[in-house]
Amino acid sequence: MRGKIIRMKVYMGVMDFAHGHAFHQKRLLIPEEGNLMLWQHHGVPYVEHLTADVKDYEVVGEIEIPSEVVERALQLKQLSATLTSDIHALLREE
Repeated sequence: MRGKIIRMKVYMGVMDFAHGHAFHQKRLLIPEEGNLMLWQHHGVPYVEHLTADVKDYEVVGEIEIPSEVVERALQLKQLSATLTSDIHALLREE
């Protein structure tokens, strides 16, 4: 599956945004999967769909992404959503 390597401005918090202190991070973007975006930060993988209103990125290359990687990314996104719901429900019970 074809993907794009993008460079995106990222802000670590409100103060960074307010003062314009962004850093650039490389991410993988997979348009065929609804603009699925993959990246890692401090060794932790992240998977999200890029929303249509986000235009603040630059395409720096293209890459062939194995279908297995896309499948694992989609599984991680689903597991993360399920775990988030589970934790929320457990904390609400107290």
